[in-house]
Amino acid sequence: MTAVSFVIPAFNAEKTLETCISSLYKHHPSSDFECIVVNDGSRDSTEAICIAFANRFENFKYFTIPNSGVSVARNKGIKMATGKYLCFVDSDDFLVSAVDVSSIYSRSADMILFPLLSTRHPVESGCIDRASLFEWTLDNRHPELNLRSVWSKLYLRSKIVESGTSFPNGINMGEDWLFNLSFVQSIGTCEIDPRIFYVHVENQNGLSSGYNPNYFESDRKFHTVLARILNDKKYGGFLKRLKFEGLLTGFQLCTFNSRNVSSYGQRKKSFLAILNDPCYSDTFVKPFPELRNWKERLLYRIISHKAFALLEFIFRLN
Repeated sequence: MTAVSFVIPAFNAEKTLETCISSLYKHHPSSDFECIVVNDGSRDSTEAICIAFANRFENFKYFTIPNSGVSVARNKGIKMATGKYLCFVDSDDFLVSAVDVSSIYSRSADMILFPLLSTRHPVESGCIDRASLFEWTLDNRHPELNLRSVWSKLYLRSKIVESGTSFPNGINMGEDWLFNLSFVQSIGTCEIDPRIFYVHVENQNGLSSGYNPNYFESDRKFHTVLARILNDKKYGGFLKRLKFEGLLTGFQLCTFNSRNVSSYGQRKKSFLAILNDPCYSDTFVKPFPELRNWKERLLYRIISHKAFALLEFIFRLN
C-alpha cells in the first residue's frame, strides 16, 4: 500500500493538466505515492498527456471513461486507488510543496485538513471532534480550510470505503460539499495541519458562471441529497435559505440569463413550474428569519407573488 493516492479528474484539460501533474512529481521525489488521472471522455489531447506521463513514471495510472461528469470520475479514482490516504486534485490546480509522505504511515486521523494558500488567517495544528467538524462543514465557518470543497485535504481511504461515501451522480454544483458532509458523519478523528501545499485556481468558465440551462435539474438533486443528510427539524430554516439562494442563482444562470433565447411565454412557464416544484414551493409558505437584509426580503416577496415581469427586469438590469 502506498502512502497517498492523488486522484485527478480531467475533462478537456490539455491546457493545465501537464502543469498540474508536473507539480506533483516535482515536490514528491520519492515514489511512495501514486497519481491517478481519470480522463472523463476528453476530446482534446488530455489522453496523450496521460500516455506520456505513464511512459515516464511507474506510479502514474490513468483511466479513460465515457464523459460522465466529475463525480463519476472521482468515484472511479476512489475505486482504483491503493493509497492509505486520498487527495483529490482538480486538473487546473497545482501543488507548491509536498504532502509529508514520510509521516503518513504514522498518522491515524480519518481526515487531515490543510489551509489554502490564499488564507489571511493563521491556522494552528490541532484536532477537531466530529460534531464541531460537521457544523464547520455545514456553515463554512472557517473559510481558510474551505470545508465545502475536497481539495487541500487528505481522506483515509479505508474510512471512505467502510462508510460507503461517494460523490453523488448528476450533481454538478455542490457535490464536494455533499461528499464532505456525508464523510464527516462517519469519522472518528480529524487533524488540522498548518502547512500549505495546494493552490486552487478559479475556473472562469466553470458551471458557476455563464449560462447553465440544466441548473435546476442539478439543484433539485442537490437539495434531495442534502435533505437526507440533514434529516433534523432544526435545519429547516437553513435548508429553506439554501433553496432560496439556489433559486436566485438559477434565475441568474438560467431563467433570466441573457443567453436564454426562449420566448417570453416559455420563460414564464418555466419560472412558474419551478416555483410550483415540491422542492422549492415550501420555501414560500411564509418568510423565514434566515433572510438577511431588505434586498433579500424584497426579492422574496416579489418571487412569492410570482411577479415574473418585474423579476426579469431586475435580473436583466443587473
